[in-house]
Amino acid sequence: MVECRQGKRTLERGRISGLSAGMEPMRMIDSDDMLLEQVEQALAMTPEERFRAGGELFDAGCRFALMGIRSNFPGAGEAECLERLRQRLAWADELYEPVRP
Repeated sequence: MVECRQGKRTLERGRISGLSAGMEPMRMIDSDDMLLEQVEQALAMTPEERFRAGGELFDAGCRFALMGIRSNFPGAGEAECLERLRQRLAWADELYEPVRP
């Protein structure tokens, strides 16, 4: 059982105790539930939707990486941030080269 305290409530996997009258307990979602939901969503997609989703995920990852770069290098301009992103992508490419089929 996973348990932690948040205010006066005790959170446990699958239930919350210490709720006020009239509040319904909410089941906590664990990583297995989330993974199963993602797999089900992917299986329901057409190949075109999956292809588009891959590009959208890559774009979102690049936006998050750029936010981190801007945070680490506040004086850097847009061109320098993009160059640092390209370097990180190249390093990732080199890092995972040995594990590609």
